Amino acid sequence: MGQVALGFRSLLVRAAVFFVMAALLAWALGGTLWPRAVGVKLDEVSFGGKDWVWRAEIDESLKSADQPHQPVLEFSLWTEANETPGALSDYVPLAQDIFTETLPLLVVDDELIVAAFQKQPSQWKIYRINAKFELGDAEVYSDRLAIVQEWTRLSKLSTP
Repeated sequence: MGQVALGFRSLLVRAAVFFVMAALLAWALGGTLWPRAVGVKLDEVSFGGKDWVWRAEIDESLKSADQPHQPVLEFSLWTEANETPGALSDYVPLAQDIFTETLPLLVVDDELIVAAFQKQPSQWKIYRINAKFELGDAEVYSDRLAIVQEWTRLSKLSTP
């Protein structure tokens, strides 16, 4: 019985050393043992005294069943937090929406124009955010061409 206990103890020590060494190697290479979401800010504009950005995020730990080799790229609209200048957080009215494609943000008159493809339901939409940061009703477009044409029309009215 003593030999079995020594064998299990040796196996446990070897497993612990293996995981510690793997974690150190992953850390040294700039990663982790478990994948996490990686995000980047895109297309920053100023509107209403705040910075607004699209945040592109890819989460390699969440892979869809029909395409296990391709992680999902998702976009969310972020703005400066009221309590901490310079810190960004989700724009709450759109925080639950998942966008898979976007067009650049536009400022037209006193509105921020947000154009994106919403995953569920599968639709292209343009949202308008007014000077009080309130979200207006979404305008739904049939396809990418229609929304690009409308976005192009709006971009000609855009204020720099």
